[in-house]
Amino acid sequence: INWQRPTVGPAGEDVWLSDGRVQVYQLAISGTPRPHISALTQRQVDAPLVAPMVVLESTAFGIVRGSSQDILRRWAVADWQSLQQTELPGQIVWGPHPLGDYVLLMTNEGDLVSVDGQTQRFSMDTITSAAIGMPQQYDDGFVLATMDGSIWHLDAISGQVRTKVDVGEALGTGPVPFAGNRFIVCGADGTLHIVALTGE
Repeated sequence: INWQRPTVGPAGEDVWLSDGRVQVYQLAISGTPRPHISALTQRQVDAPLVAPMVVLESTAFGIVRGSSQDILRRWAVADWQSLQQTELPGQIVWGPHPLGDYVLLMTNEGDLVSVDGQTQRFSMDTITSAAIGMPQQYDDGFVLATMDGSIWHLDAISGQVRTKVDVGEALGTGPVPFAGNRFIVCGADGTLHIVALTGE
């Protein structure tokens, strides 16, 4: 078994994870007779999931490998009915990461992709380096870091670049909100940087 990273459900009371094969589990903490992990549901998919699951509201997301590009699949949480699927522009290398009511991921072709419960919101190839760490919601958009030393503030709807700040060295972590428009990132050499997103 190759357990994927668990993802917390929308209510924060359960987690979902895949065994890296075709089984998907919804787990929770049960308090009887003493606290323990219990399986609420067990679902099956028709192909191994190659990345962690994401669950937003009533929709579960999983990614399977196609012949030349990965496919993002959606299922209704209530009855596991298969919903709309999205062919990705390549194979996933970062994510998927849930942010509000949408999901972000990046492929090996350099495309940053945003999807929601029904469709693909945008796919853009403006970012030329691999994303690193977790993205953060910020000012009706989101912030992410790339390994080449850049901090990006992007529009949540279109993916348009609002602000880009170059740290000047390779990064080892994603952005962490600090205060106001400031974020902390760690350089690949261990240096801590406080980056202010200006020019909004």
